Amino acid sequence: MAGLPITQAPPPVLPVSAGSAVGTGVFDKDFRIYGCNHQLRAQLSDSAGYPSGLFITELFTQVQEIDLYQKAHQSDYFVFQSNNFILEFSFFYGQDQEFSGGTFTITPMKSGAAGFLPEEANPIIPQTDWNGENSLLSAEFDQVAYDSTLNQLKKEVEQQKLVNAALQVASNQLVEYENRLKLALQAGQIGIWEWDIKKNNIYWDEFSHEKAERKPGSFLGTYQEVAALIHPEDLDRVSKEIKRAIRQHANLVVNFRVLREDGTVQFINTRGLTYYDEAGHPLKMSGVSMDYTDQANADAKLADTRFLLQQVADAIPDTLYLLDLKEKRTIYANRNIANTLGYTPQELNQMGVSLIDLILHAEDQKKIAEWEERLMRAKDYEVIATEYRNQHKNGEWRWIHTRERVFKRDADGKPLQIIGIAEDISDKKAAMHELRSKTRLLNGILSHLPIAVWRIDAEGYIREATGAGLEVYNNGLKGLKGENYFKLFPDLSKEINLVLSGKTRSFLSQTEKNGEQRYKQNYFYYDLESRQAVGFCLDITELKRTQEQLKAQADFTLNLIDNSIDGIFAFDQQGRVNAWNRVMEEKYPLQRAQIVGKSLEEAAALLDLFAEVETYRQVLKGKVIRYQNRPSKFWNGYLDAIVLPMFDEEQQVTGGIAFLHDVTERVRLEQERTRLKLRRQKEILNAILETQEEERRRIAESLHNGVGQILYATKLSLEVLQSQLEKKDGEIKNQSNQISALLEEAIKETRAVSVELVPGILRDFGLQRALLELKQKLSHTRFDLYFYLEGLEKPLKKEYETAIYRIIQELLNNVIKHAAATEVHLHVTKSGRKVMITVEDNGRGFNQNDPQNLLNGIGLSSIRNRVKLFNGTMNINSQPGKGTIVEIDLKLI
Repeated sequence: MAGLPITQAPPPVLPVSAGSAVGTGVFDKDFRIYGCNHQLRAQLSDSAGYPSGLFITELFTQVQEIDLYQKAHQSDYFVFQSNNFILEFSFFYGQDQEFSGGTFTITPMKSGAAGFLPEEANPIIPQTDWNGENSLLSAEFDQVAYDSTLNQLKKEVEQQKLVNAALQVASNQLVEYENRLKLALQAGQIGIWEWDIKKNNIYWDEFSHEKAERKPGSFLGTYQEVAALIHPEDLDRVSKEIKRAIRQHANLVVNFRVLREDGTVQFINTRGLTYYDEAGHPLKMSGVSMDYTDQANADAKLADTRFLLQQVADAIPDTLYLLDLKEKRTIYANRNIANTLGYTPQELNQMGVSLIDLILHAEDQKKIAEWEERLMRAKDYEVIATEYRNQHKNGEWRWIHTRERVFKRDADGKPLQIIGIAEDISDKKAAMHELRSKTRLLNGILSHLPIAVWRIDAEGYIREATGAGLEVYNNGLKGLKGENYFKLFPDLSKEINLVLSGKTRSFLSQTEKNGEQRYKQNYFYYDLESRQAVGFCLDITELKRTQEQLKAQADFTLNLIDNSIDGIFAFDQQGRVNAWNRVMEEKYPLQRAQIVGKSLEEAAALLDLFAEVETYRQVLKGKVIRYQNRPSKFWNGYLDAIVLPMFDEEQQVTGGIAFLHDVTERVRLEQERTRLKLRRQKEILNAILETQEEERRRIAESLHNGVGQILYATKLSLEVLQSQLEKKDGEIKNQSNQISALLEEAIKETRAVSVELVPGILRDFGLQRALLELKQKLSHTRFDLYFYLEGLEKPLKKEYETAIYRIIQELLNNVIKHAAATEVHLHVTKSGRKVMITVEDNGRGFNQNDPQNLLNGIGLSSIRNRVKLFNGTMNINSQPGKGTIVEIDLKLI
């Protein structure tokens, strides 16, 4: 802050009471005097302008040894005392706390009518600096006269007058001090206040009234009036700070805003001190208030400017930075540095001088010396551009382009700091590399492939025609630039005019070369920037011929496929159907146009053949799929199919082809043969079983009518003989009784065998009654037998009942002979044309995987033959120690 100005007009005169012995002056920040009161001039000189314009150290030579500037920064008050006088300094400070000047007073150590009277040989100021013979300080000091005058004065002046004079001097000095204080407060924009806490009265000085826009007398001096002036958002905080200062016996320091009548906001800094009584109760608080509105507004503007600059810096898509060359560190970097390098500014500062070795590419570190030399030679505002590679924190190398200039220099003009912008040009570098690669590729294509590039302006003039594809024309059409395209190729004028109107066109054109027809495929578009038609022409003569050959081959193949008696379709590597012959159209409800081009999944959805898709996908992996006699969903018949992969010259699968052959008639004949064979087998088996049953009946009748009758006759003869021998020989009688018992047993066994061979109850009363009779006969066995019969109330055919009875009889015999069971359950259920038989025991069971088990026994073989006769199934489930379950399902024809 600039010091107070030195005025060239007559210096201001500070007010002072008559008789005051205090001289007062005002000085600026350079300690140059620019104003004083009458007393100071009277003490120093008669000159009207004296001592304005002099430095204090020139006026008072003894002060030269004191650093007043340092004193001013240490305290706002300083006293200098010599043998002749006392100097008191009060220092002023601006709103930014910069030293701006102050006031001083000079008080003589001894006084007389003539003013200052020096006690030392050297005067307090150089005598050569004073003009006039009447200078009060230039008179020689007469000690004898002084003492004589003083003694006489003491005698003549009453003691009371001396006291009054002393009081007057003190009063004048107090007024002078008040004037000095007012001057200091005005210079520092400071107001004084005092608050009587008990009476709740507040005192303001005139300056405070002025700042609050209150006229003296209009302010009643209450705390509520002051609170009403404080901004509502700050009032609560100010109240809390006042209470805290009183409660903690601390100094009050608080900033707040005041709402003025014109709607503006005033910023106030208040400092205060609380006074307490002996009991510690607060009595009053006094302090000062300083208006710092200008500083607050300046700080707000500065903060807004800084915020704006920070927003601008952060919005820049590149990295903005400030480097200190001396300290080798980054002073500032915007947020984008994290994207460019991956490191925060703090991490970069921690790297220090090792930053270059850590992130700069080894090949680019050689550029450091050249970069420093360019900076040393750089002029102000000269921009230094550099490209180098940095390693990102993630390990990736990135190209960086920087533009830097000197921001600050030292006293010798050497750069101390540089400011720069770093742009990540890695993508640009990659794009340029890609562009160059594509350019080389395009040039190579144009040089070696039958492609021509054209550029035609709005009038049809050729601006460029290049490429090996021009060879398709006679003489290669050399020197076409500048020729008119419409005149050279009038048949293509319509197409080119459409392109020049902004459309994109693709068309085929023909020309002759050496009597041979040549074909070109043309691709043209309109370039908005150059306003020209740009086109690529490709010689497709060979392709055209190949296409014609392929078309002929395809037509032949299609004709061959369509005349096949089998259904044929094909698909490519992507699983799209590309062939569907006439037979497929007849067999399936899809025409060729509906399915060609569809994927296998779409074809499966259309035909409801989802299960086939994965099969065809396996073919695309090189697998051959075959299946026979598969029923068709779309006609009443059967088909054989083979799906083969198709390979290219490199034995890579390019697709698949399927051949579907209608075998309905063959399957019908095979089924007919099978039915005839089964019928003959059943007839033979039925004949065998009937023969067996007939043989059983014959044997039973022979046993019953032959052997049984003979045994019975023998028994009767023996009984007659016994009656004759009863009285004769006891031993013969006993032997006769034994023979009779054996004959009785033989008769019973004969009858039992006869019944088992041909159970009469089965013939006479049906299957259900015969099974119950069988249960009754087996009731004497070692296991509990449980029968569950259902649906057998109505009789079946005799051959069915006999076969079912023999199956159950054989199963139960196996249990008796081999199972060693304690419990057996028999379930026989007839439902419709099916009979289900289940025999379950809890016996010893057997290992079904053992070839020596009972599965191959004669009894089970007989059961299997009977089951086979009925087209039935038999399932045996057994484990050692867990019993056996036999399940039989018979189909009644």
